Amino acid sequence: MIKNGVLVKGSCWDYIDATFTRAGCSRAKRVTIFKSNKHGPYANTNSIKAGDWLYFINGSYHNSEHSAIFIQWVDRRKKIAKMLSYQGEGKRKPARYKNYHLNRVYNIIRAGK
Repeated sequence: MIKNGVLVKGSCWDYIDATFTRAGCSRAKRVTIFKSNKHGPYANTNSIKAGDWLYFINGSYHNSEHSAIFIQWVDRRKKIAKMLSYQGEGKRKPARYKNYHLNRVYNIIRAGK
């Protein structure tokens, strides 16, 4: 989807949901690894794996709630990660890889078997 610049009408959540579904991971096959709320408690970042769908507080954009797919750690000690992120909000821009500070992750979803 990112290679082809696929746009999804809706939010970051809608894009990540579509990405998981197109990858063969229907909603029934998804496993919630950690669930809290935007006020915490927050997940231990040691439990995050490549491909996980994370809900987190985006400190770089008004401390808003955001969903993105974890790719890899850029600086694990500082909790900075490369993520597949979709802006949404009707901006009509394709997804991109972007670094985020993951100190407030409140939901982790993983593809099940």
